[in-house]
Amino acid sequence: MTTRKFNAAVVVRTYEDKEGNQKKVYHEIGAVLENEEGHLDLNLEVLPLPNPQGQVWIKLFPVKEKEE
Repeated sequence: MTTRKFNAAVVVRTYEDKEGNQKKVYHEIGAVLENEEGHLDLNLEVLPLPNPQGQVWIKLFPVKEKEE
């Protein structure tokens, strides 16, 4: 059985809030899963586009446990 450990996301845009702080908007593109052997697998549902420098940066956010 695999367990979802992280959500994978990329920044799609930045904006400035009412107080003038820079904020980022993320789009989830996949997940990191842990398999039975303890190995981590990256499952991408979409392929992100590179930035002007040709780089792709994927942010990993821990999965939040569901509250009952």
